[in-house]
Parts: sequence; C-alpha cells; structure tokens
Amino acid sequence: MANTHFQGPVYSTNGFVGDLTGNVTLPAAITATSLTSTSTLAVATTAAITGVATFTAQPVISSLTASSAVATDASKGLVSVTNTGTGNNVLAVSPVITGSPKLANPLVTHGTPFAVNITGAVTGAQLVTAGGFLTSTSAGAVTLTLPTGTDLGGALSAVAGTVFDVIISNTAGANPVTVAANTNAILSDAATTTAASFGQLTVASGVTGLARFTLMFSSATAYAFTRTA
Repeated sequence: MANTHFQGPVYSTNGFVGDLTGNVTLPAAITATSLTSTSTLAVATTAAITGVATFTAQPVISSLTASSAVATDASKGLVSVTNTGTGNNVLAVSPVITGSPKLANPLVTHGTPFAVNITGAVTGAQLVTAGGFLTSTSAGAVTLTLPTGTDLGGALSAVAGTVFDVIISNTAGANPVTVAANTNAILSDAATTTAASFGQLTVASGVTGLARFTLMFSSATAYAFTRTA
C-alpha cells in the first residue's frame, strides 16, 4: 500500500495491521487501540494524547536548547532555562551547597519581625519564623532571653558548625534591651572578654539601637553567641 492516501478516518477495533510502506498520508483522524511504526512517524499537525505516553528511549524536543535546564512557561509548554555554573538543582528545604558559591554584593532580607516588648524568653520557632529579626518598642527596659540550645537547634535543624544571626532593632524603644543566655546557649569567649565593646549585650534605645548577634552551634543542641555589630 505504498503512497496510499486515505480520505477518511481509519478505524481499528481488533488490531489492524497493514503493509503501509513508503509515504502514507492520513489527512483525517486515526482511531485505534494501538498504532505502531517501525520507522519514523511524523505528525504534521497537533497531536492530542489523552492517555499516558510512555517513552522507552530518550525523547528529543527540537525546540529546546541543548545542555540547559527545562521549565514550563505560562502556557505549560516546555522551555529552556540557562544554567549558571554546574551541578545539581537546589531545593528550598535545608539545601547543602558544595564548592565555593559566589554572591555579588549580596542583599540579606529577614522575615517579618517578632516583637519583644516584655521581659521573657523567645522560642526557637518564633526566632526562626522571624528570620532572626526581633524588635522592641517598649517604654520600659526589656531582658530578652535567647532560646535554649535544644529548642533553637531543633527549629533550625542545626548541626555542629551551623551559624545563625539575630538582628535586634530597638530604635523605637524608650529603654535598653538586654540579651540573656539560656541552657546550652552561652556567651562565646569573644563576648566574655570584650563585653565593654564588641561583645556587649545591651542594645541602646534610639536611632543607634540596632545590634546583630551571631550564634554558632557546637552541636545540634548547643550554641555560643557573640554580639558582632
């Protein structure tokens, strides 16, 4: 049946097999339980597949760019995305990045701040949800106790070597905020030896009332902290 033209639909309900050799043009619809081609099968118009398409060999999509990542566009079509660097994709939850990543003038943005206006302890969950950003607008002095090592370590899924920064803004407060240690949350050596300047724990009120404390984990459940700004 070489160079055969079918002017209407071709139906097969019991496994139609024919000797379709050469160029076969089917200008209308094909309805069949299976369609097998032992050579190249070219579809010149839109092909709608409502069932599951299984590929036993690697599909090649000519509209994509070689050696690029693949994403979907607004129409759910596949498009190429330029890769920067090499390696694996990085997902959002606790990614581990190896090598030497480089950030050009990085901008660090913290989450919605957590208000601390009375003396007490902040929990690990509160601190992590706020991205480490705490504020105080209290008219009175506040003593802020950091989370225990176990509490914050669990909230961060911390391991030995994890570093976490806490930013405290007291610019709208009327009295100082003093940071206090907790169980398995102790002052580092730098904080204890330079408490009058670099390691001081009191955050003044007013326009200069900003401070950063760097927390360094020695294990999954213990950390030391120092004021670093």
